[in-house]
Amino acid sequence: MQLPSDPHQVVRPLTTYQIQANGAHLPGALQLEALGGNTALSMAKYKNIKSVAHNIGYSFLSDMNMLRSGRAFVLVPEEIYWVAKAANEPRVRIDLITGEVEPSAIATPNVTESAGNYARRLPELLARQSVEPQMVRSAFLELEFDFANPGVSRNEPSLELPNVRCKVVFDDDRGISHEAHPKNWCRE
Repeated sequence: MQLPSDPHQVVRPLTTYQIQANGAHLPGALQLEALGGNTALSMAKYKNIKSVAHNIGYSFLSDMNMLRSGRAFVLVPEEIYWVAKAANEPRVRIDLITGEVEPSAIATPNVTESAGNYARRLPELLARQSVEPQMVRSAFLELEFDFANPGVSRNEPSLELPNVRCKVVFDDDRGISHEAHPKNWCRE
């Protein structure tokens, strides 16, 4: 690459298209696509597993985890809370690889569908953060509710909010656990 004579002129790397058009050949790692590069060429990073765990936990508990049920929408975290409370099951565990929900009393069709959606998308979510799916041996989202001490919504004072602790644990292929503890709820 030739440097410009004007020191204030911006030097931009060639895109893959420009490299191919000019007939040049560079090693794969240098042939980056414009605006972001090629994720297939980036190195897998164990340090990003905790970030994936946090993001999945935050997303799962958010108001984005909603499903259409007939003409209405169901907030899945809210359904988990009310079903768990009715069944007096303060602990819920969701396998993010298989989509299995425990205890079975919590595995309503909506909860099962949502858990399955997260399990199906897990490889893509890992890859987007430079984590190879085979690096993750197990992935669980665990909720622990304190039914005796519910909270109240700041926006809707008549709405009961769960007192909940969320833990997302990913175990990697080296035997190391990566934990995240997202603190949010869909109706807060």
